[in-house]
Amino acid sequence: MKTDYDVIVIGMGPAGITSALYLKRANLNCLIIEKNTPGGLLTVENYPGIIQITGPDLAYKFYEQLNAQQIPQKFEEVKEIIDNNDYKKVVTNKGEYTAKKIIIAIGREPKKLKNTNEERLEGKGISFCSLCDGTLYKNEEVSIIGGGNSALEEALYLSDICKKVTIINKSNSLKGDSILIDKVNDKENIEVI
Repeated sequence: MKTDYDVIVIGMGPAGITSALYLKRANLNCLIIEKNTPGGLLTVENYPGIIQITGPDLAYKFYEQLNAQQIPQKFEEVKEIIDNNDYKKVVTNKGEYTAKKIIIAIGREPKKLKNTNEERLEGKGISFCSLCDGTLYKNEEVSIIGGGNSALEEALYLSDICKKVTIINKSNSLKGDSILIDKVNDKENIEVI
């Protein structure tokens, strides 16, 4: 059977985008599928070759490179993968695609509080991606739950958009890298509780 693609990459985080770029360089016909936002849950500090960049900014650079290589993309949710031995079928919420091989690079999911109201309020005040939704809260007061690198990077990003950012942390000290903690402490509109 003739397939639509040599390879289908599922996931548009750093691993998925890197895979697609190398496939393109190898002159293979590939498709990359993502159900949410390019970049995944990328957090970074001191990325090699770049003196300073945030996770969301680096994710956007990855996405720009993907677009510059004209790699086909679909923003759809994968529902099923069917192995037909000599080819694979990827069924999404919008269509079906075939390939000789599949790379699954689905990354990780954001941590959730498991609060009874959390699911009901997702997209209505609760968000898991400052890059995706930060501008919705421009000049507003926002809170971030957590004290690790991800929370600190999100807070720093939002501090340039929002009036005030409150970090709610379960312990007495932040757990992120000291350079991020210093940057958070230097921002006048970030408060840690």
